[in-house]
Amino acid sequence: MAQRLPVEIWWAIGEEIDNTSDLASLAQVCTQLHRIINPQLYRLAAQSVIALKAIFWGVSHGMHSTVNYCIAGGINPNIIWHSKQDAKVKIELVPTLEECVISFESAITVQDETWDHRPRYWSPIHIAAMFDDLPMVQLLLSHGARPDLGSFGACPCYHLHDYTRRVRSSFIYFPWARFPSWTPYHVAICTGSLEVGKYFMNQNVDTDMECFEWYPSRPRTGMTPFHVAALTGNVHLLRMLMERKGTREIEKADARGATPLVFACYHGNWECASILLQHGANINRVCTRQIEQQPGHVETYSTTILADTLESSRFEDCLRLLELGSDPRISDRARQGRLPLIHQLCMDSWDRGYWDYNGTTTRQVRTEAQVISGLKLLDHFIKEGLDFRQSAREHLDFGAIHNTALCFAAASANLAAVKRLIEAGADVDGDPQQDIMTPMARACNVYNGPETVAMVTMLIEAGASVNRVRDNTKAPLWMLWDDVNIDAAQQELRKTLTDLLLKHGSNPGRSTDHGDIAFTTALDSRLLQKDFAGFEDLRARSAPSLDDDDFLGFWDVAVRMEDPEVVRYVIEDDTEGVIARRCRTALAYLLTDMPHETDLITTLLDRGANPNATCANDTPLSYVLSRTTWPIPRKELILKTLLDAGASIHRRPQHPPIAGLDDGDTLYRDITPLDLAIQGLDGSAKFLEMMLEMQPLRDDSEIDAYRYISEACEVGNFRALSAIINSSEHAHRTMRENASTLLHHLLDCLLDSTTMRHVNATVDCLQLLLENGVDLLAPLPEDVADERMAKQKLLGYMSLDDSPQCSDKDRALAWCLRQKIHFTDNDDAPSFKPETTALFFQLHTSLDYLGKILGSDSRRYHIVSTGS
Repeated sequence: MAQRLPVEIWWAIGEEIDNTSDLASLAQVCTQLHRIINPQLYRLAAQSVIALKAIFWGVSHGMHSTVNYCIAGGINPNIIWHSKQDAKVKIELVPTLEECVISFESAITVQDETWDHRPRYWSPIHIAAMFDDLPMVQLLLSHGARPDLGSFGACPCYHLHDYTRRVRSSFIYFPWARFPSWTPYHVAICTGSLEVGKYFMNQNVDTDMECFEWYPSRPRTGMTPFHVAALTGNVHLLRMLMERKGTREIEKADARGATPLVFACYHGNWECASILLQHGANINRVCTRQIEQQPGHVETYSTTILADTLESSRFEDCLRLLELGSDPRISDRARQGRLPLIHQLCMDSWDRGYWDYNGTTTRQVRTEAQVISGLKLLDHFIKEGLDFRQSAREHLDFGAIHNTALCFAAASANLAAVKRLIEAGADVDGDPQQDIMTPMARACNVYNGPETVAMVTMLIEAGASVNRVRDNTKAPLWMLWDDVNIDAAQQELRKTLTDLLLKHGSNPGRSTDHGDIAFTTALDSRLLQKDFAGFEDLRARSAPSLDDDDFLGFWDVAVRMEDPEVVRYVIEDDTEGVIARRCRTALAYLLTDMPHETDLITTLLDRGANPNATCANDTPLSYVLSRTTWPIPRKELILKTLLDAGASIHRRPQHPPIAGLDDGDTLYRDITPLDLAIQGLDGSAKFLEMMLEMQPLRDDSEIDAYRYISEACEVGNFRALSAIINSSEHAHRTMRENASTLLHHLLDCLLDSTTMRHVNATVDCLQLLLENGVDLLAPLPEDVADERMAKQKLLGYMSLDDSPQCSDKDRALAWCLRQKIHFTDNDDAPSFKPETTALFFQLHTSLDYLGKILGSDSRRYHIVSTGS
């Protein structure tokens, strides 16, 4: 029945159906309807994103008719297929339709995708090129497919980044060329599609291997067809390229400076490498490049194929390169600023293998052949004259260090390399002028496992010193005890190695059998780690060999750490008092940084610390007295401890000489602790009384009793003056012998008073002097400018306000004196009134201010007592 109706009717029916499933069902009725409806079916499918996958299915299965129908139905041959597959999966075939989505966008819009998880994408012509389907490529091109579209993941170059990163190659890896986008021509060359590749060559569309339409500012990788052929190891394609393009591009380098020979050697495509060498490739080519290790930090260096292959520990490949003509001397000279080849070779333990690439993943190869190859390389380098005795500079995160090849081999527990280097004449103690540590110190590493014992034993048998150190560096035992975070097996290994070193004369202290002085020791390292148990264990093994310098070193460690717990531990551990006796700054450190640890201060003093040593440019007593924020009980306890230990109250600070000052000049006041107490800086007279009780003023040429008495009068410190006079017969006699001078000096101080407080204090001192036998009618001293007797001076001060021209200060002084003293011309000595609390309830009031108040009232100002 269906065949009887005209074609036009079925065509019209098909035009009215807008459901793909219904239209597909109608097409399956009979062959005639299939021929009529099929074009309409593809045209309708072109309007559905899901049905767009039909063109990829047709291309991947070589269905030319299907592709023709798709294009005739309006499907764009340049659409892009974005895969959802993880980027680490190698492409064997085009993924299933369920794994992918179709997009009309021809580029990835997400810029921050990581390489490993970057979506893959390609167009139909990339799939055709991958399967070497030349008719399909021609069909697509004839219908407008673009040969310059980009793709990612359709060829083995997809794995290039992961592989080169594993083998630490400085070639090939393009960190700045973010996500290269390969053209169909590149895909054809990379997948070995000879027919399609040959076609593109003949069509002259091979000018670009990459697409830059979507990222025009992205740097190019610079890979040529020769690079790709060498990368994939396609010998036939490489020969075809040479036949058609000649050898002019054999030495052409990519953006990283890598030639096709580099790609062939790195990927083990030795037949390709031989072909390239036969046609003029330079195996000793030196490439200078710049890499940005960190943002804003660009490093420039030179390298060769041999040098980069060696860095990836591919020793067998290095031997192949040597057989092919690679010259290690050229590579060594090219590595200026980087490790020489022989040092690089000895850097790792050969029996731990290397990273190998098996097509999809990387694996670490462990083989005895690696050790054999390493020894062959080492022998070859030594034979070629590479200097294994020189100390090379290695750049690390914390800076640059120098080591010989033997140091590197010892650090990695490379027994084979160490043995061979020693046989070749390497110095078993390294280079004393350059090395940061000796080979023995580098070998003492418990993380290398049981091989460490064999390594240390080998070095000892070869004559290496177990004590040799470098300036400001670590001794061998330090290296063993440098880390506290080790497991039980490593702890046992450390004990075994410690016994081995001690058995052969290792000194855990600072001095060595060569006369060196170690900057740090293994015991120091335990303190730095606060590993007190390890410290005691190691010290028990080495107690006879420790001396005073070691205990001083322990103290230096504690001070550098600024840890009170370590400081306490070190002081308590020093039962012989080495720190107390020999470290002049120990007491000062406790007073300035740990004043609350009074028991430690007492311990130091009991063990012989100098109580008069300089402390913060002062004496300990003066320093404590000047601490105004310390609690009074703490100050009293420390002062008593210092005095009991012999601290002098008359000791002046020993200031260092200062440039520009004349002899005798000082930047600081030349005062004693007793001076500070007299001046009242401590805030309590009890300290002064305690000091004088424990150290009375004696008749000594170095003790100027008169100066202390005069100073107490000057500052008006009644309690200080009383304590000084009553401290000893010598002090009392000094006061009487200088009575006239003291009296006039005190009256001069009274005239210089500026506050009511100072007037009150000075009058109290005057009363004390008079009560101790000082006479107002005593003869004048020789150096007094005012020739009046003391009595006339005092009476004159009390009547200063009789003059109408008197100042406010003089008026206030006269008024204050009359409130405290009753004295007339008929009296031989003044009588002192009881203290008027109302008068001195504001002792800080200035005399000038009080004088203004008194001068504002014509009456005599009278104050009524109001209580305290």
